[in-house]
Amino acid sequence: MARIQIQGIRPWDGEYDLDTDRAFNAREWRWIKKVSGYMPLTVQDGFAGGDPDLYVALAVVAMCRAGKIDREQGLEVAEQLAELPFDGAAITLIGDPVEADAVPLDLTSEPAEPSLSGSL
Repeated sequence: MARIQIQGIRPWDGEYDLDTDRAFNAREWRWIKKVSGYMPLTVQDGFAGGDPDLYVALAVVAMCRAGKIDREQGLEVAEQLAELPFDGAAITLIGDPVEADAVPLDLTSEPAEPSLSGSL
């Protein structure tokens, strides 16, 4: 299990689990996409390149899952975290979030047939 460690950034200092065995929901993927531009099948590129925006997005997801921030605060907190120097000290990813040959942060199973109604 990967963890996100945030240091020297009050009020968010702490270590937060990023349970990669649990699929991200649509809101979490929306944050990842809006903050970093990555989608489920392209996020591995962000890990390979050490993209700071991806680290920020994952920090927001981890903090929300831990109850440190509310859902409504996600993008606002991401903007504030993005202002900090990305030097490996303020936001740190601990552990390997994905295995090299795995589809990154696996989605839940694909639907049998697409919905034609457009409603959830």
